[in-house]
Amino acid sequence: MEREVSVGLEPFSWTSASRPAQWSPRVPTCNGVGFIARAIPLVSIVLSTLLFAPPSRAGKTFDFKFHDEEYLLPRQHYGGRAYVPKQVDPDRPVPLVVFLHGVNRRNRLHMWLGAGPADLRARLDRWIARGDLPPAVLAAPSQTRDALWPAMLWTGIELDEFVAAAERAVAGRARIARDLVIVAGHSGAGCNVEGGILKMAADRGAIRPIGIVALDTCLDVDVGQALGRASEATRIAAYWQSVIWRRRVVDFAIGFGTVRQEYPPGNDWFEHVNATGRWPHDALVPPSLLEAISVLLGPPTTSDTAEGEATAASGAEMAPPD
Repeated sequence: MEREVSVGLEPFSWTSASRPAQWSPRVPTCNGVGFIARAIPLVSIVLSTLLFAPPSRAGKTFDFKFHDEEYLLPRQHYGGRAYVPKQVDPDRPVPLVVFLHGVNRRNRLHMWLGAGPADLRARLDRWIARGDLPPAVLAAPSQTRDALWPAMLWTGIELDEFVAAAERAVAGRARIARDLVIVAGHSGAGCNVEGGILKMAADRGAIRPIGIVALDTCLDVDVGQALGRASEATRIAAYWQSVIWRRRVVDFAIGFGTVRQEYPPGNDWFEHVNATGRWPHDALVPPSLLEAISVLLGPPTTSDTAEGEATAASGAEMAPPD
């Protein structure tokens, strides 16, 4: 059984970082004319906001069961979540981005899709609205049971099975292009060779992702070898920062190269990120994910671009032979 939740997402998130250190509302005292004089501007601001503020970008969030008994604590349900932006045409297949969260110390459902550290649904809305990405569906499972240790995250997860569950959840609202699936994993989602993005890289199921993105994950020889075993059709991207987590990336590169050397060079890329903010380990995620998806999917196709390509193709067919 799936649950559908309609949400209006705003790009701004009120966090402790943006909240003033000492803030308390000032309540005007009732002293006749002075109170009215102070209240009128406030009322006018509220009315103008309600009447003239741009409408919020509202997508559809679908919660669904995905190995709840295995991955979730008792009394937790519907660990899967899929988000369909409003720009998605239900009759046109669109890419799917699968996101695997890392260590879950607070045992929260839907990390990064509503329950901190950031809401990637709002980011996806913004990226699509700006023309950075084409319309796409974002989906993620949740793990709260045994979620404190990277070596136990996402053990046994199957990409084919999760994509099928997400497809059922969004049926009637979106069609997923199975040949345009991207898998991204943050932190501990790339540490367990028997689970997470490392297992998905080695699997040879019906779905071959066009890209696997490691976002500040473990980077040792074993991880490099695991990602290097991905299909030739799957591009590998790795992003990391060294402010709070120093790793011997050279070991990762050596492990990766030993099993990936037979593939054409240039398809995969590794990038050190100078992340800023209170916690660079998390701050790295949105910009790196945006860049990776942009590279893997290419620029969005607009109506003008499509018409130009059609005209060029038509002209090429009509051109006389040399």
